[in-house]
Amino acid sequence: MIERIPTTTFNNTSNLFELNLSWNRLVYLQEGTFDGLQSLQKLFLNGNYLNYIKINLSHNKFTDVTIDLSHLVNLERLDLSYNNISAH
Repeated sequence: MIERIPTTTFNNTSNLFELNLSWNRLVYLQEGTFDGLQSLQKLFLNGNYLNYIKINLSHNKFTDVTIDLSHLVNLERLDLSYNNISAH
């Protein structure tokens, strides 16, 4: 089970399209955690203990974002600008 992710973890993974971090023990994600994931299109974070997120996912190639943020009462910032996300 993953409890934390160092900010340098994904530095050399620019070709990763899908990342599933579901059902771990993540409590927070630091800003910069997903830096280097320029090709990321799908991110799964369900089933964690996330209660604090300050993350910048801008300037990527996201086309769809399916995240239930209703339980993240301490969400400080989530930047998804400059992606290719469209409403369905």
